Amino acid sequence: MISVLVGTVSGLPSISLDAKSQFKVGEEVSFNFSISSDIEEEIHYLILVNCPTAPQPLLEIKTGFINSGEPFIGKYTYLDAVYEGLESQKCNLSLAILEHNLIESREFQIMTSPDFYFNLYSCKDQSCLQKSKIFLLNEDIYFDYFSEVENPDITAMLIYPNEKTKQITLPTSIKAEQVGTYTIEATASKDGYKTITKREQFGVIEKAPDINLVCNYNGICGEDENHKICPADCPATVSDDIYNIEAECGDSVCQIGENYNSCQADCKNALDGICPDESFICDPDCEGFDHIKCKAKTSGTYILIILSAVLIIIAILVIVIIRKRQKRINHKQIGGQKDMLQ
Repeated sequence: MISVLVGTVSGLPSISLDAKSQFKVGEEVSFNFSISSDIEEEIHYLILVNCPTAPQPLLEIKTGFINSGEPFIGKYTYLDAVYEGLESQKCNLSLAILEHNLIESREFQIMTSPDFYFNLYSCKDQSCLQKSKIFLLNEDIYFDYFSEVENPDITAMLIYPNEKTKQITLPTSIKAEQVGTYTIEATASKDGYKTITKREQFGVIEKAPDINLVCNYNGICGEDENHKICPADCPATVSDDIYNIEAECGDSVCQIGENYNSCQADCKNALDGICPDESFICDPDCEGFDHIKCKAKTSGTYILIILSAVLIIIAILVIVIIRKRQKRINHKQIGGQKDMLQ
C-alpha cells in the first residue's frame, strides 16, 4: 500500500491517496482517500481513472465538507473485480479539488493473463496454401490453424448444415457430403494465457459457376481474375460473397479479386497472401506479424484522444467553479461595504 500526501501551503487542502500498486484477477479495484484542511470549507472534487483498454468511468463532480482538523474521508471503487477479459495494463488515478486547482495522480497496474493470436483456416489442399470459404460437393476440405504460441490445447467441433455435430482434432480433413453452410468452432488454451475461442463458417455448393475468364499466372490478381478461376494469383480473403469478381477498390473490404498490389487501400494489413515488408507487425501475411504489439500500437492513438478530451472537460469545470466562487466573494465584499456605509 502506498500513501501520497499533497498540499503543504497554509490554507490549501491536502490530499492523501491510499491504494495498492497492483490488482489481480478477482480483486476489487478501489482506493481510499482523505482531504484535510486547516479551515472549514465546502469542496468539489473529481476522481478520474484512465486505463488504455479498460472501461472508462463516468465523470462525476462530488461535494464534501471539511472541518478544521477533521479530514474528509472517502472510498472510490473503480471495478468490483478484475476479470480475465481485461488486458494487463498500466492505469492512472487522479483526484482533483476544483476550487483550489489542486490535483494528485498516481499509477497502478491491472494484472491479467496475456492473450495470443489464434485463427482457423479451411483450405483446398493439405498444406493449406489455398485457403477458401467455398467448396464443391464431394470435394476434400482441409482444416488447420495458426497459433502465436506453441502447442496450445485445442478442442474443435464441426457443425454440419443439417445441424449434426462432430468433434474433430486439428489439423484434419473431411469430404464435403452436404450442400449448405458449415460452422467450425475451436477453443485454444495455454497455461499463463487467456483462453481463445474462434468460430468460422464456410459453404459447400453443388457445382462451380460458369465463369469464362483466363488466369495469366503473373502473381498479380488482375481485373478479370478471382480466387475461383485463378487461386495462384488471387489468394482467398474473408468476404460475404466469395464469387464477387467485381470487387470495388476503396470500399474498405479486401475481397476476392483484390490484394495489396491491386488495391492497397482495402488490403493493407489484410490476409491477402502478400507481405509488403517483412517488418510489418500488423500484416498477418508477414513473418514479423505480432498480434499483441499491433494492438498496443493502434490503441495508443485512442488513449491520447481520450486523455485530451478528459483534460479539456476538467479545465472547463475548473473555470466555471472558480468564476462562481469569485462571484460569491464579490457579493460578500459589496454587502460588507454597504453595511459600513450604513
